[in-house]
Amino acid sequence: MGVTVAQVAQELGSDEASLTSLQRAQYESWIIRATHLIERRCVLFNKTFADLDPDTVDEVILLAVARRARQPQSGVSSYAESVTVDDIIIRQDSKYPDSAGYGDIWFADEWWRWLGLMPPEEAGWCGSLRYAR
Repeated sequence: MGVTVAQVAQELGSDEASLTSLQRAQYESWIIRATHLIERRCVLFNKTFADLDPDTVDEVILLAVARRARQPQSGVSSYAESVTVDDIIIRQDSKYPDSAGYGDIWFADEWWRWLGLMPPEEAGWCGSLRYAR
């Protein structure tokens, strides 16, 4: 089927007639870019774009484009996570695309899973931490 500018506008709570020519061009560009991201990811999994469920592809593209439209200037956020295990504080600093968007088209891991383009989850680490008191 393919995602249309009208669908993006509807997802954002407006109608296609209210879009400026610049918005229309942006949405079309982002739809194309999202499609290319999926096509490139297919290669990593020895699949073709035609192998994927078209409704799921459309849903993922629509979600990614709508997120980009809501927060076009959003960037990468940093966060620090601290976990206490047996009186030891483990701090993990990381960067990740923030929940509002990445400043470009990107897909959440869950969306890649919907498409069947996410590697299987590895078994988690299991062991003990040595520490001294």
